[in-house]
Amino acid sequence: MKTTIYTSALIMALCCGSGAVAQNNASKVQGNNAGTNKVTTTAVKGSGDNCVTRGNEGCPTASSPDSVLLSKRTDGNYEIRQYWVRGKSPMEVDFTIHFPINSSQMQPSFSDNDSVVKSLGVFINKLKQDTLMHIKAVKIKAWASPDGVESSNLKLAKARAATFVAYLQSQCPKMKCCAVDSSASVATWRDCLPLMSKLSKAEQNSAEEVINGSHTAAAKEAHLSKMPAVWSYLKSDVLPEFRCAEVEVHYTRSSVVEQRVLIAKPAPVATPTPAPAAQAQPVAQNKPVVVERQAEYLIIEDKHKGVIVEMEDSNVDWE
Repeated sequence: MKTTIYTSALIMALCCGSGAVAQNNASKVQGNNAGTNKVTTTAVKGSGDNCVTRGNEGCPTASSPDSVLLSKRTDGNYEIRQYWVRGKSPMEVDFTIHFPINSSQMQPSFSDNDSVVKSLGVFINKLKQDTLMHIKAVKIKAWASPDGVESSNLKLAKARAATFVAYLQSQCPKMKCCAVDSSASVATWRDCLPLMSKLSKAEQNSAEEVINGSHTAAAKEAHLSKMPAVWSYLKSDVLPEFRCAEVEVHYTRSSVVEQRVLIAKPAPVATPTPAPAAQAQPVAQNKPVVVERQAEYLIIEDKHKGVIVEMEDSNVDWE
């Protein structure tokens, strides 16, 4: 008889498992950059001609000594600024009025004064109406012809200058606010030579010989008056050109410039994405260990039918 004692014990223990680990995904939010300033500069028409346009590079600023901020307003997404920009390029006009012999009174009907007075009037009206035109300097030069007594001619030239200054200031208030440089001179006989080109060559040579000589002005006049063709030409075409007053007006013209600046929008504040809720970790519970005890069996005979008797634990050795 073969006797085998088979004993096995199954022990199942329930232990605390590890909890799940919650993982948070941080999402990066990139805000929009602040908008770049976009400057568009256009010219605004003033009282007179169109204003000069300044481009982006030369856009005016409030701190520029040559510009003054006039106004500022908002138009949609743009800020509209208007600047007064000082003109930098000086301009010049000149007019010449002629006077009759021995006279310092302006006569519009004398010589070509009519057309000159009209042109001067147009310019003066422009100065009155165009507030962007600014007079920088006014220069008046009056002359007297060399014939006659030199001292009297100088007084006559000064009187012509004073007459012209008074006329301009009465017509244009702007000229009262600026300094007028006035001067008077008496032409010399030598000044007449460039205007004697229409004379014959012989007559020119004779006149030049007298004028370039060492005689006084009165002696030269006496010699020239004895040359009929030369003297006639001098009286009709040369000497009247020196009985005049001329004005030079130096001025600048400013501009009113409109500048459109795109308003920069602030970068939006990034809203952080909420982290997902962490999974609850299971709480460890101390459960009692259950040990399943398997009964011990005694096999009496493995080849014959028999009875299986469950026996209690015993230290008896069955043979």
